[in-house]
Amino acid sequence: MKSLLLAAASVSAAFGLAHANIVTNGGFEDGNHVNTVAGYDVINPGDTNMTGWTAEAQVAWGKNTTDGIQPSSGQAFVDLTSLSASSPFGTISQTLSTTAGAEYAFSIDNALGDISVEIDGQALSLSGIFGSQGYNARTATFTALGTSTVLRIINRTTGPLALIDNVSVEAMDTAAIPVPAAGLLFLGGAALIRKRRQQA
Repeated sequence: MKSLLLAAASVSAAFGLAHANIVTNGGFEDGNHVNTVAGYDVINPGDTNMTGWTAEAQVAWGKNTTDGIQPSSGQAFVDLTSLSASSPFGTISQTLSTTAGAEYAFSIDNALGDISVEIDGQALSLSGIFGSQGYNARTATFTALGTSTVLRIINRTTGPLALIDNVSVEAMDTAAIPVPAAGLLFLGGAALIRKRRQQA
């Protein structure tokens, strides 16, 4: 029985643990939101109102908005076109603490306008397209080159809106179950069942 438990623990460890989101304020809920109009705070380059994020080109930070536009979850989101009806290329960025050589999973909810995402200046190949009626989750993976990684999110739409929410970067657990360990767990379990049947 003891050896069976040890085998099970070994296989469980091979699965690894879930990893936390390393993006600060990925849902845009935190910071000093100043209602400029209809629940939007215009964030200009250099502003530090939105915790964790730096604006490289003007964006609009929506929170409890009154114009009918909603976040994917929570109360807040970012419109990368700011409050303009044209197509400014609004951009926000954040520097992440990473492990060199580690693989990461990126995810973002995107609606009503296209975006691009860069890691250290290199564009990610995002899955899917933005949601035309609501938010779609768009994902990608990347390998960190160092201990500091710059995440940049850029508006690429020609329309009046490019909404984002729920930005996430999580380390990927690439550990797999070793076949011998998996086999040991199966055989040990079968032996335990057989023993109990014999005792019954």
